[in-house]
Amino acid sequence: MVLLEKPVLLNLTPASGALDLATKQKFARWVAHRFDRSAFPDDIIGAVVKPILDNLSQMQVENDPDLDALRVVKEVRLAKIEGSPPFDVHILFIIPESGLPDNGIALDRFVARMRRWFNPLAARLVAWDARHIYGITVGDYLDTQQIYLDHYTYRGQTIQGLLPSPRI
Repeated sequence: MVLLEKPVLLNLTPASGALDLATKQKFARWVAHRFDRSAFPDDIIGAVVKPILDNLSQMQVENDPDLDALRVVKEVRLAKIEGSPPFDVHILFIIPESGLPDNGIALDRFVARMRRWFNPLAARLVAWDARHIYGITVGDYLDTQQIYLDHYTYRGQTIQGLLPSPRI
């Protein structure tokens, strides 16, 4: 951890970091949800969310090209999960209104891998869909809960003005 005294910051001149609005919004979401705990029950976390996050972390470490399938996905949402294990998992991918650049081939390959991430005694991926936000009802949207994954696809950028002065 690095601690900076406030007087040191007085010598810095803030500069705009993001190049465009989309990058600013993605960075803001990443920062906002980086340390946020999902509001899922503990048994759902263990059976569904943790396997997803663990496998995404491993893909990120390995610089796995299949992870790029999520770069165009705006949100990953889980349908409400009820009952006892094995939980039936339904995933909704919110995609751009323009659709997916490869007609969904990469996302389909990604989901095929996801199916193997769950312990079959705990959860199983039974359905998934990819829709743009205007292609679903408000009710269907509200019946799902977002899993925040921006920190797996936001690769950041080196931005002048965000780095400390060489004197520090």
